[in-house]
Amino acid sequence: MSIATLERSPPAFFKQGTSAFTKLVLLMVVSVLLMVADRQWRWGPQLRNTAATVLQPVQLALAQPVYAARWMGNYLHGLHQAQQNIAFLQQGVLSAGARSLRMEALQQENQALRHLLNLQATLTEPTIAVQALYHVADPLRQQWVIDQGSNLGVVAGAAVVDALGVVGQVTRVQPWSATVTLISDEQQITPVRNARTGQHGVLYGLGNNEQLALRYTPNGSDVQPGDVLVTSGNDGVYPVGLPVARVAFVKPQVDASFANIGAHPIAAIDATQFLLVVPRATTTPEPPPATPAAAS
Repeated sequence: MSIATLERSPPAFFKQGTSAFTKLVLLMVVSVLLMVADRQWRWGPQLRNTAATVLQPVQLALAQPVYAARWMGNYLHGLHQAQQNIAFLQQGVLSAGARSLRMEALQQENQALRHLLNLQATLTEPTIAVQALYHVADPLRQQWVIDQGSNLGVVAGAAVVDALGVVGQVTRVQPWSATVTLISDEQQITPVRNARTGQHGVLYGLGNNEQLALRYTPNGSDVQPGDVLVTSGNDGVYPVGLPVARVAFVKPQVDASFANIGAHPIAAIDATQFLLVVPRATTTPEPPPATPAAAS
């Protein structure tokens, strides 16, 4: 191949078109012509309106992600605000409910205290106001521990009552507390009489707070469901006439001489809080003075 046949033109990489100065001059001329035409025929506003009309869907489409992000931010902020409001309202409802429960509890306590004061006024015996602390942790015994003991004159054998009726009897005394055995205890026996007929009987505890048994009542005795059994005073422990139980059922027994009679305690022995202790008399009556004839 001869040297004369080689291409002597520069490669395409080094080829240059219109110069930059020429392009600048051309663009300046076009700009001046457009400004003159716009001033002469007012093409600018029409072109802008046309361009705005054509580009509006594009602008709306491009703005949708921004609108969506803004809407999502507002939604999340509103949701968070709503959750805070709900939590605040729930806290207010809970606080109001707690206050209502406390008020109701205080009203119940005040009512129980008023009933207890009324009962205390009707008793001729001296009484000691006490408060039940807790139930003795023994599944075989029905007992309460009260907050007063020998420091206030509580003695073993003293009767314990609430605003409704008989609760039990003091069986153990400590200096600052005492144990009360409830009438529902299996080892507790309470002499009673029927307030309607005056018939006497013996009420036995059965080991639960809802059931008592009136035993040794002959078949055919005038005992009806709903009869109120009150203390007879025969044991020298309970004052006479305090409500003890209400007869629940009467079932005559063919194969026995005594009827099967069940009763429910009248006192709130499982939920009582304020109690009265009626101490037993520890002194015996003095003998009558000797007559002159006996002295001789």
